[in-house]
Amino acid sequence: MGVVRKKTTSLFLVSTILSSFVVNPQSVTVFGDVTKGLTDKVSKAKLKKTLDSAASEAKKNQKTTFEEKVKAQLKAKGLTVPSSSSELQNKTVTVIVELDKKAASQSTASPTGSTKSINLIDKATQSTIQAQKPVRDQVATLTGNKPKKTFGYLLNGFSINAKVSDISAIQAIKGVKAVTPANVYAPQDQSANEIANVPQVWSKYKLKGEGTLIAIIDSGIDPTHKDLTLDNNSSEKLTQSESSAAIQKFGYGKWYSDKVPFAYNYADGTSDTVYDTGASEMHGMHVAGIAAANGKSTAETGSDTTKYVVGVAPNAQLLDMKVFSNNGGGAYSDDIVSAIEDSVKLGANVINMSLGSVGGNQDQDDPEQEAVNQAAKEGVVPVISAGNNGLSTSADATNNQSTSLTNDNGTVGSPGVAADAITVASSENTTMVSPWLDLTTASGAQTLKDPLVTQLSDKADLTKLNGKALYLAKNGSDGLPGVGNAKDFDNGVKGKVAVVMRGSIAFTEKQENALNAGAAGLIIINNKPDETALNFSMNTSITTMAILYNGGQSLLA
Repeated sequence: MGVVRKKTTSLFLVSTILSSFVVNPQSVTVFGDVTKGLTDKVSKAKLKKTLDSAASEAKKNQKTTFEEKVKAQLKAKGLTVPSSSSELQNKTVTVIVELDKKAASQSTASPTGSTKSINLIDKATQSTIQAQKPVRDQVATLTGNKPKKTFGYLLNGFSINAKVSDISAIQAIKGVKAVTPANVYAPQDQSANEIANVPQVWSKYKLKGEGTLIAIIDSGIDPTHKDLTLDNNSSEKLTQSESSAAIQKFGYGKWYSDKVPFAYNYADGTSDTVYDTGASEMHGMHVAGIAAANGKSTAETGSDTTKYVVGVAPNAQLLDMKVFSNNGGGAYSDDIVSAIEDSVKLGANVINMSLGSVGGNQDQDDPEQEAVNQAAKEGVVPVISAGNNGLSTSADATNNQSTSLTNDNGTVGSPGVAADAITVASSENTTMVSPWLDLTTASGAQTLKDPLVTQLSDKADLTKLNGKALYLAKNGSDGLPGVGNAKDFDNGVKGKVAVVMRGSIAFTEKQENALNAGAAGLIIINNKPDETALNFSMNTSITTMAILYNGGQSLLA
């Protein structure tokens, strides 16, 4: 498993030093004293020009980053994104207002999750939040909006909706340390334990997560899943009584089971729908399963190990901290900071965040990074994904041609860039569990040398395709079928399984065209030979299978 532990490089130190001149004019004086020892070859005038250029570049980069965050929010909300900076000024976005006073965690003992600990932390947190009131009131008057969320434990601040044009005025209010647009984040198996040598750890140390509490800050967990249980003799880190006391203090949350002693949907503000209702995604459930699923062989599953999941720490408890709304639109900074704070208060040993935004930079004013760093100081281990954007020269994380001889130009997203986070890159699984396709003749003879890996559309009923003949879409080229335009089907497709190529039109349009032409099912062949996995966006209108390019060649042979 690739683990990236960030160490500040000399290049980053230089960038930090140069950037400091923008904020602290005294730094120029200090640097000026150093120049007394310079030789005549490097004049003070030349140095000043270099510093001025660096300051100008830093200011330009700050403006670009600011506008990118604003545009990302507008896009996530489905709003029109203006092309010019002047048009952005009238747009309303969520911002995090951070104050210059210390957060409560810096003056309280490290959390244990006990009722006593939670009460002490809550008292200190409420004191910090109460002290924010003069500033909150000024910002509310300025923006005409009420604060959305308040933070006082790991971060001293609050979130509020404000026009872009008001942000500089908010920044000027006494007591305000920083104002940043809320970031928008995206959510970023059978043999995974063997790859990481987990069974050897179980055997050697006799530990499977007993007494450990893992916070899953993601799209949610299904607490009722059959694989989310604790062994009868397993010790609990967070008991039901302790969870109930915390829930009473918080004013939200719900105890679901010994395995999932706390769950809350921060994005939608509910304790009832705490998992991703989009069955085709369930990213948080996937992450929770890797971390702590405790599946067992039963009469129903038999010896088929693909029908249950065993995670790395099967006897660990899970905190279900849902920050992605079921209405879409990504996850926002204020929900994530709230989830991090509550995780630490509840005594989490580990915080897992398989989420991130594109190409992050270490930023002392970034709310999530500060929350992550403060959590680490309280003894919690933040484990965060590096991101899905691959190399700086690539469009995404797939099909990168990078070797040990290639210069390191990989990107790391935020908040994974936080100084005190353990940031996980990737590990390459050599085993994949997937649906597969096999074809036989009417007499039962197999027509394919090997079964084909396939992606199925949701709710696909393959029994409906038994005994059906294949129909190759018309208007293709080079011996391949057409792409599935309406004109690519004639009456001959009725009652058959249509075969089309990927490309030109959306997958859902291919499905609709095949359905309207009377096809019983659809097979989509990928048009990219180098891709080894399938992730097509298909609907449920018609039973559909997607197969790899090489599989398509076998099918058509």
